Amino acid sequence: EGDAGEAEDDDFADIAFAAVPVTLESEDAPPPPGWVIRFKPLADLYAKANEAGLLLRELGRLGPMRVTVDAETLPDLAALDPEGAYLTWTIVLAADCTEDTIRAVFEFVEDDCEIQIERDQPEAREPAPSAAAESGQPSDDEILALLRNAAASVEAPAAPEPEPEPVPVPEPESRPQPEIAAVAPPAPPAEPEPASPVTETPAARNDAAQGVGATIRVDLDRVDRLIDLVGELVINEAMLSQRVFEAGLARASAVMTALDELEQLTREIQDSVMAIRAQPVRSVFQRMPRLVREVATMTGKQVRLLTDGETTEVDKTVIERIVDPLTHMIRNAIDHGLESTEARLAAGKPAE
Repeated sequence: EGDAGEAEDDDFADIAFAAVPVTLESEDAPPPPGWVIRFKPLADLYAKANEAGLLLRELGRLGPMRVTVDAETLPDLAALDPEGAYLTWTIVLAADCTEDTIRAVFEFVEDDCEIQIERDQPEAREPAPSAAAESGQPSDDEILALLRNAAASVEAPAAPEPEPEPVPVPEPESRPQPEIAAVAPPAPPAEPEPASPVTETPAARNDAAQGVGATIRVDLDRVDRLIDLVGELVINEAMLSQRVFEAGLARASAVMTALDELEQLTREIQDSVMAIRAQPVRSVFQRMPRLVREVATMTGKQVRLLTDGETTEVDKTVIERIVDPLTHMIRNAIDHGLESTEARLAAGKPAE
């Protein structure tokens, strides 16, 4: 038996075997579609009780993502403003979703940040060479062909077949693998359409797509100037009416008709101009559920927030100044005004 084993070993001694790493992943699988998002918060974003980390967490629920941060504008500790904003995030999101879905995450902070969303270009990426090609080894088919030839030569030693011609091994093309820069996304080819402007709101995009009206941004100083002029117009209209009555011209039907039309027109102008700065309080209310969830999680309490009157319109200045008081009141109400879940159950109250 020992001699037979040695004979078999001698038969296979002339066959050269080489271990070749084989990848089971499909090299032709296309990369998943995705987006490149550049997110730079402004100081107002943090002043309104918003956090960039929470926005990134909400964005991560759409799919896997890779986040890089640019801290080049971060000053030294002595020059650091605690209320400033210095960081910029670049997110590569591998999710098959629409641009509107991504903008919905930043909907309530879009005016307080710089956001740029572009489609990640999968065609710009070339498939990475396989491990066999990188190591200069033959492919799987070439290995199988060599093994078949070797087996045939062992089975028929009396009539050995000529050695097969060496199969040329294709040299891997030296194509560098493009990588996405940490700060700016790769320049897209000429075919895709350019990304939407940063200042465009979701409502404006929907209206533009449907061909129904459009919106423009106007400096707040111009709006204030327009409101002041309308106020002066109302005062002058009242003074004119008083002068007409004092002059005894009120009895003339034509004069009274003109005064009534002027008064009605002035009132409509005043209402329309005042409505320019009016905004619904919905934008404030929609921030509170997230705040309630965070405080409830920290305190271990079960809280449900109910709001009413979201369509009420107030001046934009009021909306900006009411955010902080409401945030403070809700936090104190949950922290100090509600009992713990155990205390409520012990008192016979519902846990929520």
